[in-house]
Amino acid sequence: MKQYNKRMIKAAAFIMMFSLPFLAEAQRNPGPCPTCAPTAENSTTSAIGVEYKYHPGINIAGARYDGFQNRNNWNLGVAFIFGSKKIMSGEKGFGILAGYRYALGTSTNGNLFAGVRTALWFNKIVGDGSGKQSSTSINKAVVFQPGIEAGYQFLFDNGYVTPAISYDYGLRLKPDNSFKSMLAKGKIFLGLSGGYRF
Repeated sequence: MKQYNKRMIKAAAFIMMFSLPFLAEAQRNPGPCPTCAPTAENSTTSAIGVEYKYHPGINIAGARYDGFQNRNNWNLGVAFIFGSKKIMSGEKGFGILAGYRYALGTSTNGNLFAGVRTALWFNKIVGDGSGKQSSTSINKAVVFQPGIEAGYQFLFDNGYVTPAISYDYGLRLKPDNSFKSMLAKGKIFLGLSGGYRF
């Protein structure tokens, strides 16, 4: 547990330090805000970007598309997942993600948001997935992972950067007690995304 806490604290500190320059940039050059209340009814805009999510032993990286409608936005993405060989037997795979975010403010510099997101993962697991077994057998897992998230979206010129935290719960669609997926049950993830708005 101590090792887990240390890793989460280090990840949170990195995300905060990475986000600070963008906070200053957002204050200097806020630009038009896609998550703010629009001047015209049914105003829309889009964004493309990348994202990264971290939980001790689990790394998720991918690309995403955001479609903004007035203050809120829906998003679609694809991502790859990489598990630590030491902690999670090197589980890896790819997933399809979709979600919705609700902006909690109307500032042109950025806003807090709350949202929901879900993912469908297609992973390969070495051994039983416990990280303690030397077996080289490969098992497959299809995991459905709904979750909730919250964070802050910094807005500047035509870009955005978003640090976030989420709670995701993994459900195997094809249960098999002989092996475990690192996404099984509930986990807290720290995340960082950014991209270009157009």
